[in-house]
Amino acid sequence: MDAERSEKKHGWFGKYKGRINNYLSGRGYDMNKESKEWQERIKKQEKK
Repeated sequence: MDAERSEKKHGWFGKYKGRINNYLSGRGYDMNKESKEWQERIKKQEKK
């Protein structure tokens, strides 16, 4: 992604974020659950 202004970058990200989330949800992924589990894995790794 290459844009000259931050606003364009945010616009591009917002457009595709929704599409990506729809794709993953359609395949059975619960993004809230996945996010929580990811954060837990990060915390466990930091404790090592």
